[in-house]
Amino acid sequence: MRTCKVDEEQLAYWVDKARGRILYLGPAISKCIALKISEAGKRTGHCNHVVIDLDHKNELRGYGEIGSIKFLHNGNTNVQSLTGLRLAVLIAPDVGVVWSPIADSV
Repeated sequence: MRTCKVDEEQLAYWVDKARGRILYLGPAISKCIALKISEAGKRTGHCNHVVIDLDHKNELRGYGEIGSIKFLHNGNTNVQSLTGLRLAVLIAPDVGVVWSPIADSV
């Protein structure tokens, strides 16, 4: 196990290089990462899975944008809601990370 900085640039890199199914779980998702996951689903043909908390307060706190969901629905992605998420997880072939996102407005 090793530690690393998990930011939007690093997440985009991991999603771009994924050659299989992607699982993303977090309090919300940014438009950039949602678009990358959608593109990955089209590229690989795998149905990706995203679980986020759809509470609009998470957007106000700065965790991501609720509108990002439309990008996911346009791709090959299954979207589910789970209330109370504060940790985030990305699992894809060759990568598995768990981190605690920091809200922009904290």
